[in-house]
Amino acid sequence: MPEAVLERTASGRVDARELSHAFIYATQWLGVFVDEVNALNVYPVPDGDTGTNMHLTMQSVRRQLTELRSVTMPNVAHALAYGSLLGARGNSGVILSQVLKGFAEAVREHRSLGGVEVARALRAGSDSAYAAVMRPVEGTILTVVREAADAAEAAAANGASALEVLPPRTPRGRRPWRAPQSCCRSSSRRTSSTPGASARCACSRG
Repeated sequence: MPEAVLERTASGRVDARELSHAFIYATQWLGVFVDEVNALNVYPVPDGDTGTNMHLTMQSVRRQLTELRSVTMPNVAHALAYGSLLGARGNSGVILSQVLKGFAEAVREHRSLGGVEVARALRAGSDSAYAAVMRPVEGTILTVVREAADAAEAAAANGASALEVLPPRTPRGRRPWRAPQSCCRSSSRRTSSTPGASARCACSRG
């Protein structure tokens, strides 16, 4: 979620309108990095469409959010779940829709979200995605969401706000990509990266 959205709330909690704005902003931000995400897509085949498919899926979510007449938490939750299901593209889009389905179900009944609620929503999203995949493969979006939920729960347990449970960014607003601990135990499953960048994981799935 963008800090510009969350920092407007003195309580550190996020209401429905702010959550909607955060996902709209996230869709725009993902669009900036479509090519970078596509470059990670080398498993099971290097078709290079993970970023494109995820962005198309999120564009469908954005359409649902921008068309809401009443911005309540149940309506925002419905837009996240229905928009991602309707617009899911490729394997990555389908898995992303399951993440958002779980997230939406977890936030639906809340008027606003604090750190604990965001952490629970991320866990619900992770559980939903894993349950939807017959043979989960680590090192994919599944691992990213699960470890994000792990970090959020640890932060929330220490009293972190909705903003503080999310992973920190670098000063330029970008986080360096690192393979999850459970990914690529064998060095033979890593591919060469672009010059000056760390090796990328060969487990990324489109």
